[in-house]
Amino acid sequence: MIDFINVEPGGSGCADVPARLRRRDAALWSSDPDVQHAIDNRLGWLDAAGFMDRNTHRIVAFVDRIKAAGYHQAMLLGMGGSSLAPEVYASVSGPGAVDLAVADSTAPGHVRHLTSLCERAPTLFIVSSKSGTTAETSALEAHFFEWARAHLDNPGEHFITITDPGSPLQALAAQRGYRETFLNPVDIGGRYSALSFFGLVPGALAGVDVAALRRYVPATENESPLFSDACRLGGCLGALAARGRNKLTLHLGADFAPLAAWIEQLIDESTGKNGAGIVVVAGEPRLAADHYSKDRVFAIMDGTGELDEAWVGDLEALGHPILRWRVAEPDRLGAEFYRWEVATAAAGHVLGINPFDEPDVNDSKAATRAVLEHPGGIRAEIPQGPADLSRLLQGARAGDYIAILAFLPPTAANRKRLSSWRTRLTRRTGLPCCVAFGPRYLHSSGQLHKGGPDQGLFIVLTLDSNEDVSIPGRPYGFKALIAAQGRGDLQVLRERGRRVVHLETKDEGAGLDALLGDVP
Repeated sequence: MIDFINVEPGGSGCADVPARLRRRDAALWSSDPDVQHAIDNRLGWLDAAGFMDRNTHRIVAFVDRIKAAGYHQAMLLGMGGSSLAPEVYASVSGPGAVDLAVADSTAPGHVRHLTSLCERAPTLFIVSSKSGTTAETSALEAHFFEWARAHLDNPGEHFITITDPGSPLQALAAQRGYRETFLNPVDIGGRYSALSFFGLVPGALAGVDVAALRRYVPATENESPLFSDACRLGGCLGALAARGRNKLTLHLGADFAPLAAWIEQLIDESTGKNGAGIVVVAGEPRLAADHYSKDRVFAIMDGTGELDEAWVGDLEALGHPILRWRVAEPDRLGAEFYRWEVATAAAGHVLGINPFDEPDVNDSKAATRAVLEHPGGIRAEIPQGPADLSRLLQGARAGDYIAILAFLPPTAANRKRLSSWRTRLTRRTGLPCCVAFGPRYLHSSGQLHKGGPDQGLFIVLTLDSNEDVSIPGRPYGFKALIAAQGRGDLQVLRERGRRVVHLETKDEGAGLDALLGDVP
């Protein structure tokens, strides 16, 4: 059960939500018949328990076949909803059939690094995309299939796909002779797919016990404390956001910390539209309680008892809303996925938005295509400097947040650098600060940046290096692709009137250290 601390009782506005969710009432989110019809085709995640019951045997049998085939690692090629849940499973589960790596970056250096991993051990490639047309996934598939064709007999035997029925990826898999194709129910949206094939197949390969996971996932036709708690959680988040407490700060404990990035995508992309939105602050180093701004709400999930109770007490004494519960067993991860999906749906109801669409995501994709097809069609971007960033920060308003949008390889070293920088920025400004790697964030928080409240101070950080990796069948390589993605999103943010600066470095080492050292 959740402890609701400093949260007004009865303020959720969600008394009838559990019953209406169980009967899949699309009118919870819209009175428009056309929108309701679209929502009807996005509620399949509510039957997660039934899906798992019907498919656990197939998933387990598949993993057994992969073990018998001698694979030692798997490479998941996917973005957003296709990659984040598998990443969580791989991080929190025990030893699995394979070591799972996630390829969700188009940075040439990262693609080269992942390719080197394939040269060391037999690798199963998992090509994962609901639409089957995701640009990054298509480029990565082309690269790794060409690598397999050059180094392996029967390259298609080393690939599987997870996609929707009738997608171009299903046809490509048949053409290339993929080992297996998993067709997901079409009524499950990407960011709600953690308990479908998109999450469970790579998760099972990485060590998840799907049968044990299922024990904690409730059926929607049955009342359960988890379901009721999740509805109230979402109702509280929506009501708090409507009153200005829209910076959801996650502290999930060491065991479940990787879940934060998945929650960030789910909530940011689902609620960040029509000028509303809940801004998830994930992975932030813990600060003194009196350093947090008054727009925060804290979700604390403690699994190992390592949490500093004095710190929590200080938050409570200062009046910060706190939502707190304990999770002890890793097998309860499935329940946490389900909890947050239900909560996000309930929060959308309170905020008066449709949490199952992403109306602003396509703009950056279109801008990227325009840059690639007509490189001279968008004005060349001249990177800015520390003085421009200082002016941006000086113009901050109450309720703002900072977002570092880094089109860099997502290495441990870069994560450490940016984590240190975000702490400096928060301590200087008092504002929440988020860190996101591009192009991955375009499929998650990118919706919030453009469709949510005008509270973001955006720092687009790009890398201008000579490193490149070709993309078979394309007239450009990964260097041009990631450059176009950064340039395209920068263009869209400016067209939307968002406050943004562009910083650039020539290398990830000394150059990046010098750049971050020069700015506040």
